[in-house]
Amino acid sequence: RPEGITLKNLAEEVLLDTGLPEREDTLLPWKLHSSLSDITTTAPLPLVRHSECLQMIANAARCVMYVDREGFLRIEPIPTATTDYSIDNFNSYKRPEVALSKPLGRVDVSRYSFVVDGEVKEVYKGSVNVTGTETVYITYSNPAVETVATVTGGTLASAIYYTNACELTITASGSVEITITGNELKTSETIVTVSTGTPGETQNVKNKLITNQSQAVNVGNWVKDFLSNRRIVSVDWRADPRLDALDKISVQNKFGISPLRVTDFTISYSGSFKGKGKGRDL
Repeated sequence: RPEGITLKNLAEEVLLDTGLPEREDTLLPWKLHSSLSDITTTAPLPLVRHSECLQMIANAARCVMYVDREGFLRIEPIPTATTDYSIDNFNSYKRPEVALSKPLGRVDVSRYSFVVDGEVKEVYKGSVNVTGTETVYITYSNPAVETVATVTGGTLASAIYYTNACELTITASGSVEITITGNELKTSETIVTVSTGTPGETQNVKNKLITNQSQAVNVGNWVKDFLSNRRIVSVDWRADPRLDALDKISVQNKFGISPLRVTDFTISYSGSFKGKGKGRDL
């Protein structure tokens, strides 16, 4: 993407490629936050699952990804409002337990850039058996652009080229040899450091969709702000089904009431609902 693409458009490309089933109300089965339109990347997506591509996009946009109760897949910032839900002495089985994560000293965010090699090279060579007309999926040895496939022993009917792979439709009867040439895409990495100003652990963020300085700094500050909340609270209480992970709720401890960002939550039922979960004390 040498000219850049917004993370919103990139996410839509991935979502359209997933083939998600249509909703009965005919609405798109996803909702993307408007902030994704303000962030661009020049990076190609890696060869990973659709879900991993979407998680990378969410991370690069300082967002979370989840499916809401209406079945929409959402990519959006973490909600800031406090949910009308509390865990207190009335519904707790025991007092919340608190553990401290290690102090955070800095966040190192990798910023990636891509340069096209001027020399044309062979990025794939191999043989496959084709009977009739078949579509063959080829993965390159290295990312490449301006790729061209040559087929010996058969006819190349059509080709779709990507940065890491291509889809070739070939007509043949038996073994064919495929050679693909192109200009390799070289990747360089620069570390952008966001410091907390205190000694502590280093958190690394490696997301190849982060391709500019300001984006790297913003992601670093986002991670720093979240991980600087060191108090991880575990709770065990008489739950009800209103609660979702990512909710910001109120939790009572022996010192008072604190806001908690729920990061893990499970609920079971055996005559009554019982919840177990944990989150970060805000």
